[in-house]
Amino acid sequence: MKKSSLFVGAISLLSFMLLSFTACASKPKFEGNAELCGLIIDENNSPVKDFVVFCKSDSNPLFSISPVVTNDGGMFVFFDVPSGHYKISGEKTNYLKILKIPYSFNDRSKILCLQTKTFRAALTNAEELIKLGEKKAASEILDSICCEKKSEEKQLVSAYKVFTLDEGKKKERALKKLKEVNK
Repeated sequence: MKKSSLFVGAISLLSFMLLSFTACASKPKFEGNAELCGLIIDENNSPVKDFVVFCKSDSNPLFSISPVVTNDGGMFVFFDVPSGHYKISGEKTNYLKILKIPYSFNDRSKILCLQTKTFRAALTNAEELIKLGEKKAASEILDSICCEKKSEEKQLVSAYKVFTLDEGKKKERALKKLKEVNK
């Protein structure tokens, strides 16, 4: 009789532990407002300081959220954000822009981690794609690099952009534009 009650007790304890583990593993969705937190890192997984991050509501386009800037550790926080679906984007000069990443904000214990690339890494990536004949993909990367107008970086991006174009009027216009930038 003692063996059977010991067995029942062990099963009960095991069931309780399993139930507790599953309850902890799955966080319930929340409704209401909370802090939407995130991290911006580069291709080397290093935090990116001063990256401007934008957040737009999918469900309520009239709901306005002010942009925020990452701190020294690459962290950003949007305060008092309602649960829901959002598009997160961002930019910093001489980095690859982050373009409208969909995000479901329904678990306030999660931290969103987004990766960008430095100017040099993005340019290297575009160059590799050009060599592989992937002109469209290279062009998309080049278009997503955030550079100051009339900077050396902008001139370099424009030069690489020429290699993504097919022969014809587009290429002629791009070369003309590149010459104008170099004046």
